Amino acid sequence: MMGIGSNSNGGNAFGGQGGIQQGGIQQGGIQGGIQQGGIQQGGIQGGIQQGGIQQGGIQSGQQGGFQNAGNANAFGAAPAPQAGGFGGGLVLSKGQKLDLTKNNPGLDHLKVGLGWDTNRLQGQSYDLDVEIFLLNQMDKLPSNGHIIFYNNLTSPDGAVRYNGDNRTGQGSGDDESAEIQLSRVSPDIQKIVFTVTIDDALRKNQNFGQIGNAYIRIVNQANGAEICRFDLSEDYSTSISLLAGEVYRHNNEWKFNAAGTGLALDLAGICAHYGAM
Repeated sequence: MMGIGSNSNGGNAFGGQGGIQQGGIQQGGIQGGIQQGGIQQGGIQGGIQQGGIQQGGIQSGQQGGFQNAGNANAFGAAPAPQAGGFGGGLVLSKGQKLDLTKNNPGLDHLKVGLGWDTNRLQGQSYDLDVEIFLLNQMDKLPSNGHIIFYNNLTSPDGAVRYNGDNRTGQGSGDDESAEIQLSRVSPDIQKIVFTVTIDDALRKNQNFGQIGNAYIRIVNQANGAEICRFDLSEDYSTSISLLAGEVYRHNNEWKFNAAGTGLALDLAGICAHYGAM
């Protein structure tokens, strides 16, 4: 497992085609963690709080670094959203899947917005981070550069761009977002997974039960219209990470899966699960 660059501020896959597969991770517990570049985490004991997965984890403590792909981005400026663009999309339930391109001919540029409130406990500071995993048909990362996060903003093919880290979660609207140009996604990429983690959650004794009003939504960048929205409203008090949703290929179309799976893995554990080296 490699280290994660500085933020100045885990026997079954999490998901198959468009969803979470039932199964079990049975061994381990992350004792140690990543110490390169500013994140030092450890003491993870757990797996996924879904489908009867056994408690456990991995022993890890290797160093390294995510390589920034550094590819130039050709999205250009997004059109101005239409009036009332925030909200108005189809509201999805957990596990529901929605055809994106089939229902929207010509759809190419997406914005994926995520938001939350972190003011439930006075006097505590929360730093939530979005990570995006571009996976092949084996649900694995082709390379470390296919993890898009605060130190690697653009995918190797230039199709996915992360718009940056929000350290406070304050204000209305999306706290963090990414853009996807579907026509540019490399043919070997079958799924784009969106997770949210709490930085230093174990040391601070923080979890997603303390986070309110979390959601993920999909917007058509061509006109600013919200296509769908999924509110992550269940009890996530045993989770320090969330698998919020997945954009994935199916029969030559793109779909969205409202996953909403709470995880007891930190970022290191999620990266290890997806095959980061």
